Amino acid sequence: MMVISDLITDLNKSCSVFFTESDFRFHHKSAFTIVSTGNLSSEAYNWRKGVHNSVNAIRWFDDFWVYSEGNINGSSIQLSLSIFQGQANDIKKSQLIRAEWDEYPENNGPHPQPHWHVVSNVAIENTFEKFAETFEEDDFLSTLNSEKDKVIDIGKFHFSMCANWLHSNYDLNEIDHSKIVNWYCGLFSEIRTQLEFCKK
Repeated sequence: MMVISDLITDLNKSCSVFFTESDFRFHHKSAFTIVSTGNLSSEAYNWRKGVHNSVNAIRWFDDFWVYSEGNINGSSIQLSLSIFQGQANDIKKSQLIRAEWDEYPENNGPHPQPHWHVVSNVAIENTFEKFAETFEEDDFLSTLNSEKDKVIDIGKFHFSMCANWLHSNYDLNEIDHSKIVNWYCGLFSEIRTQLEFCKK
């Protein structure tokens, strides 16, 4: 069985090197829940499971912010890491992506584990909807909704992160203590590299 306090210690030790502008760390939120915290935090809205929740995102670098949480209850594990973009005083930071890794003893469902969610489209849609409401542009809002209905909500799509397809295996990866630490370190390293590339 995983010892949450040991996991928090190892995550904090391993992940701190990726944060030079703030003091990123995990702490217990409740008996089975860990969340990220830090000295430079700002409110953001985390879109997860169809709901926007207010969270304290931690300053990462440039105008990028991070929020992470995990629920570890015996053999049921849910990990989530969200990346936002925006200024410190911007409550509506744009959520760009979310990485998740879930493991349930009874059924993991049809989703690859771990996986990505691309959710940046939500920020753009919200901007257009606010514009239409502000200027009472019912025709524009109707057109926007009509266009949205023509494509699927890609935010629900689970993009496989560590698939074993090359080995003809299904794309579920079991979770353990060391894999969680390696996963977070890999996420911070790769995501930063890709964000810096995208900003060029």
